[in-house]
Amino acid sequence: MSNEQNNGGLASKAAKLAQLTKGIAETIEGGLSGGLHGAAIAAVKNFAPQLIKIAAIIIIVLLLLPAILFFALPSSLFQWPSVNEADIAAMNAQAEYINGLYVRMESFALEEGEKIVDSLSAGYDDVVVHMDLGGISRNWLTAICSVMHDQEMGRIDENAVKNLVRQNLDYSYTTETYEVNTGRTDGNGDPITETKTRIIINIWTITPDALMDRLGFTQFQKEWARFIYDNINDSQLVDPNDPDYPAGELINYGDLVFTDGSRAVVYYNQTDARWGNEMYGKTHTIAVAGCGPTALAMVISSMTDTMINPKEMADWSYENGYCAEGNGSYHALIPDGASHFGLSVTGATAADGQKIIDALAEGKLVVALMGPGHFTVSGHFIVLRGVTSEGNILVADPVSVRKTEMEWDIRIILGEASLKAVAGGPFWIID
Repeated sequence: MSNEQNNGGLASKAAKLAQLTKGIAETIEGGLSGGLHGAAIAAVKNFAPQLIKIAAIIIIVLLLLPAILFFALPSSLFQWPSVNEADIAAMNAQAEYINGLYVRMESFALEEGEKIVDSLSAGYDDVVVHMDLGGISRNWLTAICSVMHDQEMGRIDENAVKNLVRQNLDYSYTTETYEVNTGRTDGNGDPITETKTRIIINIWTITPDALMDRLGFTQFQKEWARFIYDNINDSQLVDPNDPDYPAGELINYGDLVFTDGSRAVVYYNQTDARWGNEMYGKTHTIAVAGCGPTALAMVISSMTDTMINPKEMADWSYENGYCAEGNGSYHALIPDGASHFGLSVTGATAADGQKIIDALAEGKLVVALMGPGHFTVSGHFIVLRGVTSEGNILVADPVSVRKTEMEWDIRIILGEASLKAVAGGPFWIID
């Protein structure tokens, strides 16, 4: 093949990717602004009729929207004669089945890890296993699985998902001998010992990039998988190019306490040199991915007798399963973490503006998960720490002292709150 032909093929792929990317992005935007109906309308507008099934698969499987989507919409939107059409019903059933497989990825990883142990441990007297599956990222595996099978739902089954999970694991082992006293003595009265063997097995998960390399992904496939991941994931990662991210070496912010709200608030910055370069999980540092534990550390340190810094909170989050590997934190970190440290938590939505203002005026703190806007391009936990006499909101932004020192219109806070929040969010009132 000539270079011209090869470059033309790559250009064609890039053009198709750009077109599909635009269509999917607008489909997602339609879903965020108009719910399931908005997503469906956007899909119909952006995909040619012959690609409607592909759009449907993306909506149902990759975006993990409920399978009721196609039963709840007029069939005219999809140019099919009836919502009872057999292929629509089959697609919904397959999507529900696949979603169930993705939900079970963590349990599949444990099963596959146990198979590795079984295959290695035969014949040993003692088996010691260190299994660290904290690096499982369901959304990454979902994206990679989709690319592996060219987004054809019919090719994805339990064996396919288990095989991917198996490929996501790596292991090593060592063996040793040791002596055990049998409790018997020989003719000279000396204790009789018995030599035994022990195997020590370490099992862990590899990074998404390492998994894609192991699977032989091309650069195009890697970019497509990352695109899918970014769109089904609520990323809380800080861009190091963000103007509030320290240029060069991380700095020590010292001990900061803000007292201009109804309550004195201990301030922590996730990029602080004291902990910013520490890992949160296996993929990213606290500086990049630690807004969740940093926000929670501010709340706990300000509202209880326990002083806990972001590194300690990040460790607690990871050890208790709240670190969303490669992404940030599961939303449940906030209500579960606050409850663990003895505080009461009440969830709230953007429709509860007065409730949030009243809580702040009473000296309560509110953790908010923000979406794209003034605070983030993706997702970001901040702390609402007070309300001024003019009704403006004071915040504690884990990545920005500058924004922490500003006053914010409540309409910005409510309007930019994450639309993807779960676990009672996007606001958690803490007392």
